[in-house]
Amino acid sequence: LEGALEGAVETLGGIAVVLAKFNYDLQDSLYTKVNELVGDLAAVDRAAQSVEASVPVDILGAIDRGRNPVQMTYRHLEDVAKSSVSAKAKLSAMEDFRTALNVALAAPDDSTPAESSSVPAKSTGGDPANVKPANGMPAI
Repeated sequence: LEGALEGAVETLGGIAVVLAKFNYDLQDSLYTKVNELVGDLAAVDRAAQSVEASVPVDILGAIDRGRNPVQMTYRHLEDVAKSSVSAKAKLSAMEDFRTALNVALAAPDDSTPAESSSVPAKSTGGDPANVKPANGMPAI
């Protein structure tokens, strides 16, 4: 593929030379160079069929805008590395929290009041007419 691309670039250079000196006498030379370019582009197309690569659309857009794709790729890699470090720190914090929570739940805590007999058990049913209010007032 690289050789086919280099051939196409050389042919384009030859076309530029012919066009810089163009007059009607060089018209056949220009046609020859254009036909050469078509053949070179066909060779590029054939060579590209055997290459398994995908280029992100952002990179192609950067090339169209005249930006250096290597620098853009490097910036993306830096951003991914920063995100990775941040994600690792968050995961580590969550693991630390989980460990601390499990330790706290497993150990008896003296500051938590124990269940006492003064708290009535939750009623599981029964007749609501027989329930007496705690303030001594009759139920309505």
